[in-house]
Amino acid sequence: MAAASSSAAGAAPALARLVDRTRVPDPSLQRHAVAAFFRHLLSLAPPLPSAAHDALTSLLGSPHPAVAAHAAASVARLAASRADLLAPDLAFPFLIAPLSASPSPSPRLASCFVKAVAALVSCALRSGPAASRFPPHDHPFVQALASGADGARAELPRQAARMVAEGVDGTVGFLRPFVMFAAVRKGDSAFVKDLFGALAAAAAAAAKPDSSVPMLKLLAECLLHFGRGNGEEVRLWLTSVECLVDAYVILLKKLAHAQLTTYDAQASSVELIEMLLSQWSLHHQFMGIASVILGLSKHLFWVQKDLGLCYLPEISVVLSSLSFILSGLEFEHEQLAGLKLLTFLIEWKHENVLKTNEAVCYFSEEILCVLSVINLAISPSKSVNHWHLMFYQDLACLF
Repeated sequence: MAAASSSAAGAAPALARLVDRTRVPDPSLQRHAVAAFFRHLLSLAPPLPSAAHDALTSLLGSPHPAVAAHAAASVARLAASRADLLAPDLAFPFLIAPLSASPSPSPRLASCFVKAVAALVSCALRSGPAASRFPPHDHPFVQALASGADGARAELPRQAARMVAEGVDGTVGFLRPFVMFAAVRKGDSAFVKDLFGALAAAAAAAAKPDSSVPMLKLLAECLLHFGRGNGEEVRLWLTSVECLVDAYVILLKKLAHAQLTTYDAQASSVELIEMLLSQWSLHHQFMGIASVILGLSKHLFWVQKDLGLCYLPEISVVLSSLSFILSGLEFEHEQLAGLKLLTFLIEWKHENVLKTNEAVCYFSEEILCVLSVINLAISPSKSVNHWHLMFYQDLACLF
């Protein structure tokens, strides 16, 4: 015990001298000095003494960007390779603290800190379940976003998307608290839109397609928690919806062309459409939102039919929601969008029945739709009346 205390005390002067060397004005010499400091840390007996912790804090808070950036990357490497010296759960506070410093670090430097945090997270996730538990109250990405540093806000979506695209096991579970935190924050819809776009694109292009659906389902769940403010927030919400629909289209095409199972992705996309239709009542006061949601829904279903996918029984829930929405649509373009989607689904169901020789035993959803469509019969619009008639003709084929 006394020997360890003496060793720690003896390390303090050496560490102080190495930190002093990083204060030279030349960036190249600064990086060499930082490298020498971390080589010295590797020679110490684990765990690192408090003097080393103080020295790390000094380097990461250095006024010289080259020193702080090189130190951040070195801390991540040290914690990933020598957890006995510096455990990852101790390294994260070192990397995140500078983001909340006053004055805030430059955007470029803040980006370096976030990259170091993300690299360490990836290493922790790859090392196994025990190392991948990040409680929401102590989540590194949540803390980085909460710091308010501009560079962190810009870098976090990129790093989160990188993890998703690489298919690191445990990524969705790790990102859940972060994505949820971003979604529920007030007045930050622009960031959420950027985050959704990055994650949706990464999920569609993920190296492991089986990890794509859980990520897209998480994003769909988060759509329930933002976009309920003014018109600008609703516009950003709708942009996020479009990104998610596009991601499902890409994923379904990729799976179908590779002759991989598409059921999970298709069923998940149906859940998304059902959620969007259920959210219509929260956004119907904004002009045009109903027709956009209905159009996106039809597009996603059309892609599934075009790929030769089956009409899933789960779509019956969409028919029920659609019957409710139709009764509340006031404008011609919205009524047309609703009737076109409804007619398309009935036609698809009829084709599926003919293809599979399946007997239609349940008509409850269709009957609900009939009751809603009847109200549109009095519309003065010729287009609405045309699609109104088309619906009844297609419905008759099912019976």
